[in-house]
Amino acid sequence: MPLSTNRTKWPVNGGAVSIQPGWFPGHSLALFYMNIGINKPGDLAPPNMSHPVVPPFQLVGPDNIEYPGQFCIPQVGMPANLSLKVGDLITLQVIETAQHGAALYNVRRYDYNAMNRLGS
Repeated sequence: MPLSTNRTKWPVNGGAVSIQPGWFPGHSLALFYMNIGINKPGDLAPPNMSHPVVPPFQLVGPDNIEYPGQFCIPQVGMPANLSLKVGDLITLQVIETAQHGAALYNVRRYDYNAMNRLGS
């Protein structure tokens, strides 16, 4: 399969991530992790997702049945020890590990972009 050209632009000064954690039952307690992987030219996917962009954190939801709502981390930047350049292809991975041991993974592909904020 060829490399996807369907990428969202990610601002170099950071962006927001919104999460809807209670879509499935059993998620009144969950741990969240957010990492990025960096695509090398021609790679279909990053070799790993070993760069955390926020410290792991715990969610305490209202109960164990499905519940509505979401939360937003308004400023997610890139790790300071990386030397990303405008135009680099990155993949953001969000992991939710629920209290019963299941893990939910979501990834989104981005073009590291010089715009100041999303939509500009």
